[in-house]
Amino acid sequence: MTATVQETGTETTTARLSLELDADTLARAQAAAAAAGLPLDVWLQGFVRDRLAEACPAPDTAWRDLPEPGAGPAGGAG
Repeated sequence: MTATVQETGTETTTARLSLELDADTLARAQAAAAAAGLPLDVWLQGFVRDRLAEACPAPDTAWRDLPEPGAGPAGGAG
């Protein structure tokens, strides 16, 4: 999975996130979204927000404090 963030505006208040998922990961995400009764994009937004809240619980937590991808629960290993 790869992600590209494109900031909008002069402050980082919103960002557009683009994900590239392999077929297996996409199928799992689609199944989870369907089970939750949500469109895939809405479910993915919530999933990403939840994972970021776990990794950066305080608003002033620096991005540099995030674990490297695959380096733990918030790093995409699950």
